[in-house]
Amino acid sequence: MSGDPAGGSERSNPMTTIVEELVGWKHTRFCPVNTWQPDVNLYEARNCFLVCVDVSGMHASQFDVTVEASTLLIRGRRQRPLPPENAGELRVHLMEINNGDFCREVEIPALVRQADIAAEYRDGLLWITLPKAQ
Repeated sequence: MSGDPAGGSERSNPMTTIVEELVGWKHTRFCPVNTWQPDVNLYEARNCFLVCVDVSGMHASQFDVTVEASTLLIRGRRQRPLPPENAGELRVHLMEINNGDFCREVEIPALVRQADIAAEYRDGLLWITLPKAQ
């Protein structure tokens, strides 16, 4: 699932919701439907899972990373990118960069040691290390 400029996702799709209700699927939703979702890669190493989140233009202090059961939850708020002040009068022809509140849920395939989770933000990517529970 990639970020949707309209703020939607597979889970907020009305047809997906109807199908879930018909077949009885139940799951907890941690993210509000009016947030955008950054793109994510999930890797598995021998001792940990690594999650890479594509969120350029931010600072490490602007993220909230938590784990609830087997769900990693990444939240934050990215400001709208602004052109330089000396650019003069502008007209927007295309605006694809998401801004505002974001929230992303990532299902982790095994239990992790929550007390040892670490995160690092570099080069526009948030890297989260989730050590596996032994």
